[in-house]
Amino acid sequence: RPQPEAAKSAAALEDLGHDVLVDPVLEVSYSSQSIDFPLQAAIAVTSGNGVRALSKLATTAQKRRIPVYAVGDKTAELAREAGFANVQSAKGTVDDLVRLLSEARPKAVVYVCGRDRKGRLEDKLADCGLTVTVAERYHADKSKVFALKRSTLFPMVRLMAFFFIPSVPQ
Repeated sequence: RPQPEAAKSAAALEDLGHDVLVDPVLEVSYSSQSIDFPLQAAIAVTSGNGVRALSKLATTAQKRRIPVYAVGDKTAELAREAGFANVQSAKGTVDDLVRLLSEARPKAVVYVCGRDRKGRLEDKLADCGLTVTVAERYHADKSKVFALKRSTLFPMVRLMAFFFIPSVPQ
């Protein structure tokens, strides 16, 4: 898992008494390109990385004013921790988020997302008659650094776990 999730997973394993080495194979990069938030717009986020990207670009006033609709409770909590005042969780899947936004009927939806994504939230929202702007503001790529040498690591390892995210480029 990329950071900061890799560090959180490592801490949980360390709390269980395991020795942990962390060397993410993916790096997340965030764009500094601004986002235009139309009046009476809502923001949709489907991941922690979307929240982190949004948080880097939204002003304090925007964080207080613009409602954020998150796919699930963890994403919603991250948005609250980032300073967003009006956050609602769809408590589930992209389809649950579509239902929540369809009921809210904002004038526009700004979907803050990554370059590589699945579920096509923007298409589903458009099919419901909502105006959607896609704001791709992060992407995950292979890490440029593989800090641990396999030849020295493998003889010492009793158990190794690999996490795989199928929607990320190979």
